[in-house]
Amino acid sequence: MKPFVRPRLGVEVLESRECPTVSLRYVAGGLFIWGRPNSDLSITGQSSGLFKITDGTNDLGSYRITKFLDIRLSSRPGFLDIDLAGKVLAGNVYINLGNGFTGNPATKLSTVDIYDSTATTGLSTGQIRGNVTIVRGNGGETINIGANKINLVTTNVNPLTIRGNVAYGAPISPNKVDSLTITDATIIGGYVATSQVEQVIIGEEAVGIAGFSKIGRHLTITYNGVNAGLKYQIAGTIGGNITLKAGASSSKSSNVFLLQPADATNDTTVLGKVTVTLGNSFDGNRFSILNPTGASTTLIQGNVLFRSLNGILDPGSIDRVEHQGFIEGDLGVQLGEGDNEFSFGDTTPDAFINGEFTYVGGNNSNLIGVTGVFTNFFNGEIGGDVTIVVGNGVNDTFIGTGISGVLTYRGGNFQDTVTLAPAVDDTYLYMLDILFGVGTNTLELDASAVFGPNQMFINGVIEAAPGASNTFTLTDPNSTLVLLPTLQQINFP
Repeated sequence: MKPFVRPRLGVEVLESRECPTVSLRYVAGGLFIWGRPNSDLSITGQSSGLFKITDGTNDLGSYRITKFLDIRLSSRPGFLDIDLAGKVLAGNVYINLGNGFTGNPATKLSTVDIYDSTATTGLSTGQIRGNVTIVRGNGGETINIGANKINLVTTNVNPLTIRGNVAYGAPISPNKVDSLTITDATIIGGYVATSQVEQVIIGEEAVGIAGFSKIGRHLTITYNGVNAGLKYQIAGTIGGNITLKAGASSSKSSNVFLLQPADATNDTTVLGKVTVTLGNSFDGNRFSILNPTGASTTLIQGNVLFRSLNGILDPGSIDRVEHQGFIEGDLGVQLGEGDNEFSFGDTTPDAFINGEFTYVGGNNSNLIGVTGVFTNFFNGEIGGDVTIVVGNGVNDTFIGTGISGVLTYRGGNFQDTVTLAPAVDDTYLYMLDILFGVGTNTLELDASAVFGPNQMFINGVIEAAPGASNTFTLTDPNSTLVLLPTLQQINFP
């Protein structure tokens, strides 16, 4: 039998081919893009009105987008840019980030930027005429609307106009931070809504950009997870309500909500109401309505409610509300357990509440207009009633202004101090409804104004629980202090 000879195996070198991992489909004015880019994915407006698509250096073609742009990525190794370049993108923009950026953000750009590169000093000609919707990602995505991050340290502000709504829904990410920034001079015609986004910054001032951000309808922010500190900062014009409902902080950090003027010459205006609820925070929740040193201010035309669900008694956990702006409606403050601080006005009494002011604080400590860890004031103007309800603990209230309505105070059962000491020369009538609890209570009436003599007239009811230790202090070296005959003092000297 002849021996069987096995053939030798060889390896043939095939022709080198690079297959793109991004697929495109153009349907009657609409463009679908899906897959995973090899590099940075860019959609850029062209002089002819077309939009050029590139994957790194790979040109994927130019398309006239007149209906929609639909991007669905499994993931991406680099940034995603939509540069209108002064052109109009008709219809809606939908972006599904899939698993999001998979590279190293310390060495590679990873942002999602939607902007108009021709707008370098103010309002743009570039427009998206529909809605912009962004979903998913790796839990640590950075979305810029009206800005272009050109390298790891530099971001250019290039505002644009979106006629429809903006919505961004991210996954819960306990150890990462998703952020959305809408820059100065960017205009959103509809509403803005975010879900599970840890940081939202709207209208952050940009040097050299004329104008401020505008949102035509409501701003809604929802966060249901737990993260190491949440930050929500808003400036510009909000055409409807601001509604924020956020979760808890998981470490030694604070949750922050801030309303402030767009810049030193442009106000921040909310045409509706503001409702903000923040959860537990190991470093406390911060609610701020601020003014800068310039002539601008923050104006809310509806009611404002700040609510903290904080139940942490850690010594470093401090809930604080700071109001320096103008509220045409009511201001309600509901703070949790632990230490709480409230400040109204600043070194000059330029803050305003046209309606009623209600403060409800939990147990431990409530400092209202009294300096604690922060410098606090109570010297703004109030057009309606003032109601203050505090829990058991060390509570100190200093009111350095007049009150048009009734001052209602309900104290706790440990130590309460209430001081009425108007700082501006005027005539004041305080209608009191005060009930102190069991403990050590002090009511101080101080008519000695800083800038001149005062006239203070006191009426109403001052009462303490039976068995309390009470002190009634009248300080009147230079002014007139009158306890009206109809004033009732019950269990109080």
